[in-house]
Amino acid sequence: MKIAYVFIPFAYNGPCISESGPKVMHYELEKYYDSKDMFQYELKLNETPIQYLNRIYKNVVYLNSFYDRVIIFGGNHLSLLPIYQIAEDLCYNSITFDAHRDYLKNNGKITHASFLRYVRRGNSKKYILGFRDYINDVDKYKYFSKEISANYLKTKNLDVKIPNEIKFIDIDVDFFDPAIFPYTNCKKDNGFSVNEMFEILKIVSLKDIKILSFSEYVNILDNNKNGIKIMIEILQNILTIQ
Repeated sequence: MKIAYVFIPFAYNGPCISESGPKVMHYELEKYYDSKDMFQYELKLNETPIQYLNRIYKNVVYLNSFYDRVIIFGGNHLSLLPIYQIAEDLCYNSITFDAHRDYLKNNGKITHASFLRYVRRGNSKKYILGFRDYINDVDKYKYFSKEISANYLKTKNLDVKIPNEIKFIDIDVDFFDPAIFPYTNCKKDNGFSVNEMFEILKIVSLKDIKILSFSEYVNILDNNKNGIKIMIEILQNILTIQ
């Protein structure tokens, strides 16, 4: 299986500390995988943020056609806007593990908490699992086809019905409980363990995943590299499934 690794150190309109996460993961993954299949995209001096995100879109579309699977490490969640757009354009059904539903109206300002409003929606099925936020926007906008809260998952002992084939999995690390993964700027209580996430993923044929992404990891909060170990463990568990 040919696998590409993409690193997007970008945190527009948010705390800049999440920009370093993808760079650290790039350094760490070079210890395990071939660096020729690794691609780090940084904002150029003469680029606007929109031009930068469009460049990522074009590059990842190409990588997705050339490689069997694309693994992505983003800065804050906004850095994955072009990845969500690719999934929509290719009609990839998706699962988002996240403590927050990132489509807040936010007074028209694009941030990691509102970026999903800026994805052109297609016909894919989109599921968010494990959210613990509260949204009360006047326009009642929703991005996801189905929203499954943390309380619901825990009440149902993680039993969830998602019938559609999944091609894109996005893991915002604040999905995990802060007691397990405190290495993020967006911690929220009542989260999940890695084992619980994989219990939920039993409903998914992981060998069919085309894009897997991580975001919101902050390495300066991770002195012992435990967060890195957890993400590599997740990655290796998914990659070993054929």
